Amino acid sequence: MISVKYRKTITYTILGLVILSLLICSVVFPPFHGYYTTDENFVADSGVLLWYGNTPRGLDWPAAPHMLFYYLTFGVSCLLATVRNIGSVTGLISVFDIFDLQAYKFLADREPYILIGRTFQILAVGFLLYRTALTIYRQNHELLTEPVRLFLPIIFITSTLVLDTSPVLRPEALSGNLFILLLARMIFSNSLTQKEIAVYSGIFGLVLAERLIFAFFVPFYLGAVFLLANRNKFQNAAFAVLMVFVAFVLFCPFIITDTLVVMKSFVGGIIAKINDKPMGTFFNKDYIGLYVSNPVNVVILLLAALGLFSMLRTRKIVYYLLIGNLAVFLFLVLRSSLIYDTHVLPAGVVTMFLVGLGLGFVAEKFPVWGFRIASLLVAIIAISHILSSVEYHGRVRKKLNMHDACAWISTLPNETRMLVNPEFEFYIPKSEACLLREQALNLDSQKMIRKLNYLLGSKAGMEVEGKNLPIIASAFAFEDEQQYDAQYRILLKFTPAEKTKVYDYDVYFDSVELASHSVQTMQAFKDFENGKYEYLVTEKFLEDRRPIKTFNKEWGNHYYVYQRQKN
Repeated sequence: MISVKYRKTITYTILGLVILSLLICSVVFPPFHGYYTTDENFVADSGVLLWYGNTPRGLDWPAAPHMLFYYLTFGVSCLLATVRNIGSVTGLISVFDIFDLQAYKFLADREPYILIGRTFQILAVGFLLYRTALTIYRQNHELLTEPVRLFLPIIFITSTLVLDTSPVLRPEALSGNLFILLLARMIFSNSLTQKEIAVYSGIFGLVLAERLIFAFFVPFYLGAVFLLANRNKFQNAAFAVLMVFVAFVLFCPFIITDTLVVMKSFVGGIIAKINDKPMGTFFNKDYIGLYVSNPVNVVILLLAALGLFSMLRTRKIVYYLLIGNLAVFLFLVLRSSLIYDTHVLPAGVVTMFLVGLGLGFVAEKFPVWGFRIASLLVAIIAISHILSSVEYHGRVRKKLNMHDACAWISTLPNETRMLVNPEFEFYIPKSEACLLREQALNLDSQKMIRKLNYLLGSKAGMEVEGKNLPIIASAFAFEDEQQYDAQYRILLKFTPAEKTKVYDYDVYFDSVELASHSVQTMQAFKDFENGKYEYLVTEKFLEDRRPIKTFNKEWGNHYYVYQRQKN
């Protein structure tokens, strides 16, 4: 058995190496344009444009603390810019002009902001993992045997939640690790004081503000507070509800200011995922099959089963409540036709605790070889996740065909007229003519009506017409359009004076109901055939045309460039 001194040394060394490697590979040497996913734009844009009175996008996440971080970061950048230019400030209008210029610089190059946010997130994850390890070492609980104290922090630190998710500016990293800390504090406690209930409720409210999917575990949290409160159980449970709500509103004020948007995003998003496509089985067989096809995941499930036995044999009601809540959550999620790993995040967190307890069970069940077997199993799991993470971080750094296509586009003359795949929109600067055209499409009333009918699922004969468009619909359906409009106005203010190359292009999209400034794919390709565009950059291979340029290396989608036929 490893001594307490070396146990802590091992844990903190692994934690330090993981956090350092994440900072190096995602901040010091970031991927193309600093992005892991274009979702990071939505988070940063929403935070910055809060200054312009816009409802954030993607409130089904909702990643509200991330948005508030970018709100503050942008405010600080504007303050520093004002101080630097204090000699030229003549009044409030000139200060507002500085804000506009800073917003334009952000929209023209988001990478510095992305890297600042990523640094903060990775360090925050490291701090949360440190606090979790400290909790596991300090708590005195029957489940926290010496092997569990060693293995459980390593399981957390080397999880894909940390290795793959921490650098990505989405809400999963902070919400997941906060939930780990919260569970460690609660399931390894025999009782809770009112002060602890207040603190834990604040943490849970913050978790909900980051990722609303954790709302499915509200029954466990309130039940655990009721069961573990050392006195006045009903009063403390009611107090927990109040504190969770206050913390949630504090970190996600949009639940009050934009209630209908949150309801549309969260509830509507769940319904859309459940009904994405018909399933031939009761549960999502494809997702389950993909998961168990990995041998390491089978080991994880077996260890989780042992951990479940270890937990339930204590006969404590709070653990039955946790497992019951987990079972209901998995039942609901696995019934969905469309499942991403982020959708099972709460279940993944609980599973990590069960795996740690399962490893402890193995170590204690077999006195001679048990600890060695458990050590081997935790090494297999950790190494598997590390190798998978190395492959992932290497993959996102590959120079994709899209990157080569972007470089080729930058060699074209200024104001070249093009039709491009949606992936290029974040990387190719738009001309004034392009911005004006998209601005008009973005605010087109007929497109807004079609979008509202699409969101409401209106059937033939029940569609909303222009004259009957409810006024409140602007607070329900059009937060994306409002945010885009602010971006267009900022870009149009400074783009005409821009000295770098800009391009006049349209983006095609199959379904334009939710992408108001895009052109429907079939119509866009017809327009290209009719000579509207000089170039078409697409992932589609056209049988009747020969591409003038092909980007078909191993990494990423293949892209083909077609030129307008000469008459």
